[in-house]
Amino acid sequence: MGLLSVIGQLAQRNPGGTLIKNKNESLQPEKVMIIFAHPDDAEGNCGGTTAKGIKEGKIIHYLVLTNGDKGSDDLSMTSEKLAGIREKEQEAAAKVLGVSGLTFLRVPDGELEVSVPFRREITLLIRLHQPAVIFTHDPWKPYQLHPDHRAAGFLALDAITAARDHLFYPDQLAQGLNPVELERFIYSELNLRIFGWISARASRSNFRRFDAMKVKV
Repeated sequence: MGLLSVIGQLAQRNPGGTLIKNKNESLQPEKVMIIFAHPDDAEGNCGGTTAKGIKEGKIIHYLVLTNGDKGSDDLSMTSEKLAGIREKEQEAAAKVLGVSGLTFLRVPDGELEVSVPFRREITLLIRLHQPAVIFTHDPWKPYQLHPDHRAAGFLALDAITAARDHLFYPDQLAQGLNPVELERFIYSELNLRIFGWISARASRSNFRRFDAMKVKV
């Protein structure tokens, strides 16, 4: 089942398209968090779905785990320069889509690890933003070659469990961050469609990798 079909089903379950009743919060616009490894991964994986959700009134927050400082075939490029370029491109892509918020953890590309410190940090951000839905990489996807994609998927899943159970990281609760029980989480795969393609074009430093793709509208 495609992600647009999933979102369509969610809209049918919620005819108004924008308001939900969450056990942690009163009636409000649905909050979605998209947790992904690199700048431009969100647009490549679920850009079309993101645009549709925003049009329906959902509040969407991006969490970018690495700084993407390795993803270039330009031999004159440096990691420091590339990280700055890709962060600006991600900000531009998020602006095109109308994403409500954007958080960068800036872990060096290729060094994201499934670890308790990273899980704690992501748990804190989930509790801070209180999403009802989370999108992330599928860590079990066949031939998922990039280590950061696998790590991002596992970290997100581990943090979802930790954010739900109040005995994980009680210091966060002491700061006023409440547990979160999601309505659902979704593994996101390639789903550009029109707005995803437009926003992905903002990532010009990595855009040559999209050139060979054929987008069916």
